[in-house]
Amino acid sequence: MNLLKEVIKNCNVGVDAIDNIWENVKDTKLRETIWKQKVKIMDLSDRASKELGDEPSAKDGTYPNKMERVKMKSGLDKSTTNIAEMLIEGNNMGINDVVKTSHLYREEDTPFAGELIKLYDANVKELRRFL
Repeated sequence: MNLLKEVIKNCNVGVDAIDNIWENVKDTKLRETIWKQKVKIMDLSDRASKELGDEPSAKDGTYPNKMERVKMKSGLDKSTTNIAEMLIEGNNMGINDVVKTSHLYREEDTPFAGELIKLYDANVKELRRFL
């Protein structure tokens, strides 16, 4: 259950990050790429949430706290390259978080963890063309 919650929380962090930088993305191809990534992340999150169940207490720990939320500061470089780099770093952090959690809860098994890792890895590869 802890690993599944980490997957869902990680998806929520990813969607939140995309939402927070969306208005700063001017490059049409980058916008299209990250929109497709967001849709895939939301789909994974929805499927994992259904597995978790509808009970409100089951949702505890599936939303990022203030420290985990990604905010793009208005003074930061809003170039396509910088945005792609920030998203790459976020995807890599997501991979690391899920891998660490899966090591902590080895007895838990969910295909969603591996699926999220593959999704984030594919996202990184797609985003590298914008560097």
